Amino acid sequence: MLLLWKARNKRLQRLSLAIIAGILLWLAWPPLPFTPIIFIAFVPLLWLQDQILEEDGSTNVKVLGYGYFALLIWNALTTYWIYEATLGGAVFAILANSFLMTIPFLLFHLIKKRLKPALAYIALVVFWVSLEYLHLNWQMAWPWLNLGNVFSKFPNWVQWYQYTGSLGGTVWVWLINIAIFFLAKKWANGHQSITHLLTNLGLILAALFIPFIISFNTTIPSASKTLNTVVVQPNVDPYSDKFDEDKINRQINRLIQLSEEEINSETELVIWPETAIPKQVNEDNLKNSEIFAPLQEFLQSNPNVKLITGINSYQIYDTKATPTARALSKSNRYYDVFNTALFMQQEGPYKTYHKSILVPGVEKMPYPAVFGFLEKIAIDMGGTSGSLGAQNEPSLFKLNNGLNIAPVICYESIFGDYVGDFTKKGADVIAVITNDGWWGQTSGYKQHFLYATLRAVETRKSIARAANTGISCFITPNGKIHEATQFWVEDVRSFNLPINQEDTFYERHGDYLGKISVYLTPFLLLALVIVSIIPGAYWPNT
Repeated sequence: MLLLWKARNKRLQRLSLAIIAGILLWLAWPPLPFTPIIFIAFVPLLWLQDQILEEDGSTNVKVLGYGYFALLIWNALTTYWIYEATLGGAVFAILANSFLMTIPFLLFHLIKKRLKPALAYIALVVFWVSLEYLHLNWQMAWPWLNLGNVFSKFPNWVQWYQYTGSLGGTVWVWLINIAIFFLAKKWANGHQSITHLLTNLGLILAALFIPFIISFNTTIPSASKTLNTVVVQPNVDPYSDKFDEDKINRQINRLIQLSEEEINSETELVIWPETAIPKQVNEDNLKNSEIFAPLQEFLQSNPNVKLITGINSYQIYDTKATPTARALSKSNRYYDVFNTALFMQQEGPYKTYHKSILVPGVEKMPYPAVFGFLEKIAIDMGGTSGSLGAQNEPSLFKLNNGLNIAPVICYESIFGDYVGDFTKKGADVIAVITNDGWWGQTSGYKQHFLYATLRAVETRKSIARAANTGISCFITPNGKIHEATQFWVEDVRSFNLPINQEDTFYERHGDYLGKISVYLTPFLLLALVIVSIIPGAYWPNT
């Protein structure tokens, strides 16, 4: 009975550590204001793994199970809002991402068993950064919970992202958590004198606060000029009204009215949100499309203004020109549908940009050879569903004054390296167009909004953000938010965006921390395989 009681207490203790870790990670995540908790959030999980290794030896299943449970709590509490669009999609995203996050933790456990612990903790950081880099680049990309995003509520803490990007924040979080775990373990085991404790505590505080000191002493380049910009938030319900054919003309007229409330003699750019024109338009005949007649009159009345608006567009081909092209019914021709940013001007051609990073399971079916059979039940969002067409690289819109605008559509704004590709091509301002009304009054739209502040810091470019239902705003190169609207309110705002034309180290080199981690990962895995299968290759934990 005593053994059974001890076993039950042990399980309860471990379960408690997993729950505490999951809750701490949730509390640290935006939009909640408890960001500093992130520096201790993984300590219970590290303590749990260490306890299992010391008491149970080679039990991998327990590390996998408890680790998965902790990360499942975090994922569920921070991304629950996906259910507003699809319950099935939410369940899959939460379960799958929790499992993927558990893989680096399990590999860390395996290496710690067979190799030196110090190497295992280095490997943990490398494996985790590699996973985040994968989430930024593969077809099932989901970097929403990449650890560097946790500082988006306080971008003034991470002004050094102009050198590292958000992956630098991930490394910082893990290093502090690991250091605090080591300190706590040694103190709990009585292996440390007061002098050693204070010395190690001082080193941890230095590692914690030096990045703050760098941030607060970072100088932002002075603006060479400004761009008077208007963003419009029409606040149209995406579920009931937005894609109603009978209401499209009324929506367009209201967009024009709202724009004219803020346009003045200095205004050069007006930005409407993603799919602001919710009607399929043939790209071969844009200027002659009847739906654009009111917009052309609007531009004639405001000849100095250029307009960026989201539309649904399509192209027709004589052959299957792209992998996403679909056959036209009762025809031997094909077509592609795009989530498009359209650049309109009174004189000169219209220009388009097709969203390149598409939402998995919503705008594209990842790995169609495996999951293609699911395409018919893809989530319908934005007026189009199934696998949309995309363009292979960023393109810019040029104003008469020579400034280049980067049209970034919705989900793309959480991919720092991709946004940096726009600025490497010469973008002076980033225009984010989005429709965040799908997630309702949840933390989803707030997280998406806040993540954009990190793109401003990484590139030192101003951002104008136009959202269908909010939050619309302007973000200056230091990540500071200006003229933010409320959610689910019709609104229009204007601002003189400061223009910085200097590039950053991160712009030039992108997610180099992720690339380094990906290069190191095979060597660490090879070492693990060698000590696992070759007799006598065991490297003792000393």
